[in-house]
Amino acid sequence: MVHVSGWIHGIGALTVQLQYVKGEVAAMQALFPPLDGFAEYREAVREITASANAVLFRVVDDVLRQYRNGEPHRWTPRKVREECVQFQETLLEERNSFVSHNQEILIKALDAESSAAQSSYA
Repeated sequence: MVHVSGWIHGIGALTVQLQYVKGEVAAMQALFPPLDGFAEYREAVREITASANAVLFRVVDDVLRQYRNGEPHRWTPRKVREECVQFQETLLEERNSFVSHNQEILIKALDAESSAAQSSYA
């Protein structure tokens, strides 16, 4: 169920997207000047990750209880996929909003770094 939902495997999988964004957050913290709302954004990414993990573990636990004890659960591949897509949409919305809000600072910092690198090679 989790495999076919796009949660863990594949280029567009939620886990891959979360790892990418977490790496991007680390790079932003290390390479750029202070960005407006950075602490809140980092916390939002952490909360999305924690919530997604909680749902994933709930799915695995519920399916395992059905297998072991015959207890029914509400999960279907479609329902798992819907949960996955909701997390992806929330993550993308948070990321795009933060980057858009700080776009000018990010571009200026990249331009300054690029200019410094070019002049050192000249």
